[in-house]
Amino acid sequence: MAAVLDALAPYVQKLITDIAGEEVSMLLGVSSEITKLEDNVGSIKAFLTDAERRRITDQSVQRWARKLKDAMYDATDIMDLCQLEADKRRESEGGGLKEKVPSCFQPLLFCLRNPVFAHEIGSQIKELNQRLEAIYKEADRFKFNIGLGSNPELRKLTDVESASMKTSSEFNESAIVGEKIDKDTKELSHVLINDNKLNIKVVSVVGAGGMGKTTLAQKIFKEKTIQEQFKVRIWLCITQYFDEANLLRTAIEHAGGDHGGKQDKSLLMRTLTNILSKDKFLLVMDDVWSEKAWNNVLSIPILNASDKQTGNRVLVTTRLEDLAQRMQASFHQHHVSPLNEEDAWSLLKKQLPPQHNQVVGMDHLKDVGMKIIKKCGGLPLAVKVMGGLLSTRSQSELEWEAVLNHHAWSVVGLPKELDNRIYLSYEDLSPQLKQCFLYCSLFPKATNIGKINIIPMWISEGFIQPQHGSSSRGYQLEDIANEYHRDLIMRNLIEPTRDTDADGYYCTMHDVVRSFAEFMTREESLLVQDEQTPGGSNHSLLRRLSIGSTKSEPEWGILEMQKSIRTLLINQRIYIKPNDSLCSLSRLRVLLIRGNTGVWWANKFEVTPWVPDFPVHMDMDKDGAWCSLEEIGPLSQLKWLTVHGLDNVSRSSSAKKARINSKKHLTYLELYWSSSEFIGSWDGEIEKQQQQQAAEEVIEKLCPPPWIQHVWITGYFGRMLPNWMMVAATVAFKSLKHLKLEDLPCCTKLPNGLCQLPSLEHMYIVNAPAIKSIGLEFQVSSSFEVGGGVVTAISAAFPSLIRLCLDGLCEWEEWHWEEHAVDVTAGTIGMPALRQLVISNCKLSVLPPGLANSKREALRELGLSRLSNLTSVENFPSVVELGMFDCPKLKRINSLTRLQNIRIIRCPNVEVLEGVPLLYSMELEDRTMETLPVYLRDVNPRYLKLTCSKKLYESIMSGSSSENDKISHIETRDIGYLQDSDAA
Repeated sequence: MAAVLDALAPYVQKLITDIAGEEVSMLLGVSSEITKLEDNVGSIKAFLTDAERRRITDQSVQRWARKLKDAMYDATDIMDLCQLEADKRRESEGGGLKEKVPSCFQPLLFCLRNPVFAHEIGSQIKELNQRLEAIYKEADRFKFNIGLGSNPELRKLTDVESASMKTSSEFNESAIVGEKIDKDTKELSHVLINDNKLNIKVVSVVGAGGMGKTTLAQKIFKEKTIQEQFKVRIWLCITQYFDEANLLRTAIEHAGGDHGGKQDKSLLMRTLTNILSKDKFLLVMDDVWSEKAWNNVLSIPILNASDKQTGNRVLVTTRLEDLAQRMQASFHQHHVSPLNEEDAWSLLKKQLPPQHNQVVGMDHLKDVGMKIIKKCGGLPLAVKVMGGLLSTRSQSELEWEAVLNHHAWSVVGLPKELDNRIYLSYEDLSPQLKQCFLYCSLFPKATNIGKINIIPMWISEGFIQPQHGSSSRGYQLEDIANEYHRDLIMRNLIEPTRDTDADGYYCTMHDVVRSFAEFMTREESLLVQDEQTPGGSNHSLLRRLSIGSTKSEPEWGILEMQKSIRTLLINQRIYIKPNDSLCSLSRLRVLLIRGNTGVWWANKFEVTPWVPDFPVHMDMDKDGAWCSLEEIGPLSQLKWLTVHGLDNVSRSSSAKKARINSKKHLTYLELYWSSSEFIGSWDGEIEKQQQQQAAEEVIEKLCPPPWIQHVWITGYFGRMLPNWMMVAATVAFKSLKHLKLEDLPCCTKLPNGLCQLPSLEHMYIVNAPAIKSIGLEFQVSSSFEVGGGVVTAISAAFPSLIRLCLDGLCEWEEWHWEEHAVDVTAGTIGMPALRQLVISNCKLSVLPPGLANSKREALRELGLSRLSNLTSVENFPSVVELGMFDCPKLKRINSLTRLQNIRIIRCPNVEVLEGVPLLYSMELEDRTMETLPVYLRDVNPRYLKLTCSKKLYESIMSGSSSENDKISHIETRDIGYLQDSDAA
């Protein structure tokens, strides 16, 4: 992270407020100094937003900001020392004082019992106040804008910034390359002109930042057919902090009207309505970041004017997937694709000056140029910026190789054009979210950013703060962090990997975005790769260090020099000697160890004050030379634990010594075996049975504590899952919300206790090929025995389950689920809260009656993929979204009375689609069909996306085909075709 000033200061102030009380501070003898510290931090908060912005380009502000950050970090260290001393005293006294004294007073009261410590703390606070007062006085010369300090709605771009950010309808031909943009232009122009009977239609061009959305819109805006069709054409660039009246005045001017200098919003809206009511119009809203411009300003005049005539259109470019459908109009969505490499190469050459871009002499640069292109990820903006950078270099392989191999582009400053685009996205983030975003750049480029890793790190660093009124602090912090994670994905600042699930458990950061983040964090954070070392005077005050080099093995002694390190990520082998220690890293809060790393970790954690409270990730070495489960035992305060290489643990006694079940703060547990590698090495059936038995014994001893919230088991090759997942044991896990069982090659049966988990919300079972049937495991019994006594079961199976994913159970043929008489009598059904169900890659031929229950009202989304034997989907009255993929025997889809959106992809034998009266949107794809399905005559969606063979496409588009009659009643049609090579 670069500590974002307007997030760090409030965090520090809250620490001071929480830890200090008037009576206690008086007893401590530093009452005035603590009050002064809180006041000093509060005074500085007022102008930090402006300081944070200006430090990027003003070196003197940057130096001032660095002093302030160092002081703020020192303040957190002082508060931490108080808390640590309090915790030590509490443990030594058996916690007796805890019940007598309010929690906010405890740390300082404990300090009173150690007068030497109290004097030291008082001296440090006094010295810190002197530093802050000097920093505050120094700020006077920068004339910071106090108005930007606290309210994000007041943050406005300056006139110069705003002008440089805005787009217009004019475009530079140097940004146009390839046939794809011509094809997209013609397609979208046709969509805009077609269906004149519609009063208003919204066309949304969606894609990541820098993908070319604006360029495509500009090209459409200049098309001759568009100019002929729309007499009134308006181009509006919707900046983040737009002025409502000014936006309306601009629209009136572009429409050829006169706003008369009006300031009143309602009068301007009325003027715009009158102008647009006279002629058919096209409105382009470029670079829309939220619904505010539409909802608060433009929707009323646009919709009112559209009531008086047909054929009006709105073209929107945005990163928001669902913006168009929230605009109260018929809509069409188009996703902009990345440039292919050849088109990107052409675009890059267009950026070079004439003396560079000679036909002769460019071929020898193409190989290195293509490598640079790959780093741009198909983003036209990134390609253009890199072309501009290369235009400043001589036309030689050596110079281009230097650009290609530049370790951190941001170290020497990013090109201005790229800065503006990413900076705009960055400025839209809250201060807390900025910190979370920047923190992601600590993960090496080749490493996925695991949600299970990054969220506890954010919490540990203090980036996630509880909201007012929260009754459960730990639960809410995780909730807020999950929202931040989703927000970053939505904004395309991190991107889910292709094979991740819907929650984005694994993400990556694009190189262009990473360069920006590294630039912003350059003074506080360092990602060491290739042959770098973390030492050196330039990094003497590093706060965060990530080591991901594959070519060097820095020694621990170098790391011990980094006294200010708060986060240490080790993603490679690093040489650690027996006498090495974490003692010198006294401020360490986050430690992530991935890769073949050292031994003797347990004693290091014991002498490091903060690490035991935060995430730890450990690997079990094959020869046991450097890490063992026993070393986890002393880490009693662990909250998040990931253990890899469990196939190398052969003794259950070692697993037992890890004492997983007794860790009072453990909420996240991930256990990994390497099943695919290990199974292939077995020598015969006897060894197979021995290894399976060992794995079964080990997992039994890794039972999590009752308060666990997240369990992820991957690669386990035992024949049975552990007894702590059976019905008599799972009643203890009342807090478990997330469960993922992945890659279980030998497990033949799921445990029967899963359905009893009262708080389970998300369950994923992935790649379990030995399971052939599911029945009682997913149903409750009326009672069962525990310790000789009878316990009444919960009233419904999976009472809190929201999302269920069953993927890769490739031999699964039967799902027995009938609602029992006891359920009917009680008026309950299994999985009553289930909203989303995904089933993929199995042999089910029918969905169970218990699933298709008329009382099931929560189920909204149903996704069925690669079900080779499935013949029908019927009687799901609550389902709104249905996706069918690669189900070759599917024939009937019937009685989905609330269905609004359906996708039928590569299901060639569907004959019946009926009982779907509310159907709004339909997508049908099958490159093999020779005629359109007859059922299309009997359904009436407003929108149809049809992808078929080229022959059928041409027949439909001819207009004379009987095939066209089957879909002529559908209001909006988007028809395309697939060549054989295009089909998935």
